[in-house]
Amino acid sequence: MNNNTKFNKENIQISNLDLDSNYSESLNFNNNLNSKITNIPSNVDSQQLFKSVPTNQSLKAKRVFKKNTMDHPLNNTKTSKWKNYFDDIELFEEIDKDVRRTRTHMNFFFMPAKCNKHLNNIKNEEISEHAEKKRNEPSYFQDSKNKASFDTNADLMGRILFIYAKKYPDVRYIQGMNEILAPLLYCFSNDHNPYFYLNVEADTYNCFENLMNEIKDIFIRKRDNTETGIQTRLKNLNMILRVIERDIYNHFANEKVELQYFAFRWYTLFFTQEFEMPDVLRLWDSLLAEDEKFDFINMICIAIIKIKRQEILQNDFAGIMLNIQNFEKIEVENIIKYGLELRAEINKHQI
Repeated sequence: MNNNTKFNKENIQISNLDLDSNYSESLNFNNNLNSKITNIPSNVDSQQLFKSVPTNQSLKAKRVFKKNTMDHPLNNTKTSKWKNYFDDIELFEEIDKDVRRTRTHMNFFFMPAKCNKHLNNIKNEEISEHAEKKRNEPSYFQDSKNKASFDTNADLMGRILFIYAKKYPDVRYIQGMNEILAPLLYCFSNDHNPYFYLNVEADTYNCFENLMNEIKDIFIRKRDNTETGIQTRLKNLNMILRVIERDIYNHFANEKVELQYFAFRWYTLFFTQEFEMPDVLRLWDSLLAEDEKFDFINMICIAIIKIKRQEILQNDFAGIMLNIQNFEKIEVENIIKYGLELRAEINKHQI
């Protein structure tokens, strides 16, 4: 492989290190040693050359030399730039796959973002062709030939999720974060004030980061059973159900229905897959106003179960699971109303 080969991927560039130049650079602080290595053959074996450095010379020189010459595409150590490069590709492809599946019935995510310069000059034919390719070609984002003259809202989503994953490696990217991000991007993008939509990517990232700082523990598996983990949240919900709706609690137990079968998605996605975007925004308007967001989620969960009380009590396991996840006949305003009414009852029982 040519030592000067460069690899480009979405503005990520890695250059393999040149043996001659970097060997000299690594040791340029030691003039005596530099004078001995001015005529190194280009095909010299790096291991042999490394061993040939006199043992009485600076250990720092040997460490820097080893670091600069031993990295290669098969290097799997954490400090390898190659490993980081391939990890970034894998991460980006994982995010890309979920971004392309986000609310595919909405054209919004494959339309040009309002923050594009010269937005009015983009032709409709180019938009349609570009959107169709992004929907259907898994490798579209990886092929530099397909780079269009504008960014879509899906491009913005991909970059926001990628940057968040890199900034918070303990959380990284978990499937479902794209659904949390979607309403935020949609809301900012549809604002009529240029101050908001021209800075939509930065503003959306900032809001997404702040929201994730509050709820990230439900995405981290090692924290599942901690006070803020998803399993503890579901146990709390089960305890509330036992106090507020004992008949439904007992019926669930008889039919072997666990709350996690349906409430897990409610908790992790904040009902983004249960409702259409306008209803999600209405629900989130109340949700984001709450200091204790998961207390509000508890109220909404119990409210939904109470609204579907008759269907639940009249059905077996299969019927319960079918009905509890059918939101077609439920008005969001009614859910919020019942939820807020439940707050007083929950506080009365000091749950």
